[in-house]
Amino acid sequence: MGALLLNKVKSAGISVWLGIAAAILVIIAVAMAATGNALTSNTSLGADAVAVGVVGIVFSLAAFWFRFNFWQLIPAILYTVTLGLTIKSGINVLMDRFNDVVYSGGNFDMVVTYLALLGAACILCIAACFINPTRAEN
Repeated sequence: MGALLLNKVKSAGISVWLGIAAAILVIIAVAMAATGNALTSNTSLGADAVAVGVVGIVFSLAAFWFRFNFWQLIPAILYTVTLGLTIKSGINVLMDRFNDVVYSGGNFDMVVTYLALLGAACILCIAACFINPTRAEN
């Protein structure tokens, strides 16, 4: 079992490692959401966004075993859905900050952090779609 995993790691191309980097970013965002930091005064990063993010992490990590050219498109779609759900939850906080009013309340820094982490994960997975998932043999 160990030799099989070692061979998979050795043959992993840049695409797989970009997917792993995206998964790490989403793990950080999900861990931050699990600590209870609220996006607004009455909502946190919803369970739906966390669930979709975790499924995306599983698909990103599965790239070690399934080496298809556009495999990273699956987690990219899931991370984009997670990003959209986060935007939907945090848009009131962003608009409050941009309009210089306090209506919804919430934590602007957390909203921006979630959006930055999830946006970077989306970009990494989309870039990974166009890179060969296996290392070239010399």
